[in-house]
Amino acid sequence: MAANLSHKTMELLLYGLKYHGLKSAAIPCARLLARALTENYSLSERPVSAALCPVPLHPQRERERGYNQARLICKALSHELSLPLKELLIRTRATKDQVKLNRAQRLLNLEGAFEPQTEAALQEQVVFLVDDVVTSGATLKAAASALRKQWPHLVIWGLAVAYHAHRNN
Repeated sequence: MAANLSHKTMELLLYGLKYHGLKSAAIPCARLLARALTENYSLSERPVSAALCPVPLHPQRERERGYNQARLICKALSHELSLPLKELLIRTRATKDQVKLNRAQRLLNLEGAFEPQTEAALQEQVVFLVDDVVTSGATLKAAASALRKQWPHLVIWGLAVAYHAHRNN
């Protein structure tokens, strides 16, 4: 579930959040996601428990940026939806920047990049993986695969603030 990044306001908001330290942009991003999620997945009508999990950055990239934009969005979304935020994944290796890679290269680039936090406790039956932008789906796919190693029966949804169509898919 994602908005389209072709909308200029959305593009500027996410660009500011990701590359220019505009951390406050996480709040309107989370509100947009909360609205989309409640319109498409009625949390109050489901008899299951759910949690939010941000897609992790590699520690080196997070140190360079100073924060993980997906975690900021996830934290604000947790507040909006009254769902717990669970750090269920770790980024085990640095990967190339995905921007100039095609879909096949992205999948290969992210292979083995995530591992489950084996000490993390999870009672919830549904996890919403939260990221800022989805292009090919490779990041969400790799993160979901890592979650399945630890919790094979988990229902996993991918949530992103925006979708950016990649021309070399």
